[in-house]
Amino acid sequence: MTGVFGKDHPAWKGGYGRDLKNPSTEDYAWKNGVRDLYNRKCALTGASKDLVCHHLNGWNAFPTQRHDITNGVLLEARIHSNFHGVYKFGNNTEEQFIDFCKTYYDIDWLKVKKKRIEPNTK
Repeated sequence: MTGVFGKDHPAWKGGYGRDLKNPSTEDYAWKNGVRDLYNRKCALTGASKDLVCHHLNGWNAFPTQRHDITNGVLLEARIHSNFHGVYKFGNNTEEQFIDFCKTYYDIDWLKVKKKRIEPNTK
């Protein structure tokens, strides 16, 4: 849109633009926290190479959860691509991830998450 800026622009995200090439300090800390939470291994396969951090509840739709490490999961890049191939980008939810894990990997995501999260929150 020409001439529309800031909060009046339809793509406004509350004053915080996401720069994937130059992550903010908060983004960097979130990624490292997620990597540590999953011992730098894919949560679904245990692989330790070509990993990416995935927001369970999407970055765009859930701004209060953007930097909550329990809203993240470490995945092999191919699994991450497969997820977004099915559910696309934006407005993703943990419910979609639960369905994805069950449908494509026969994994109960909530059990996996519970094993990871509970020992780290006590």
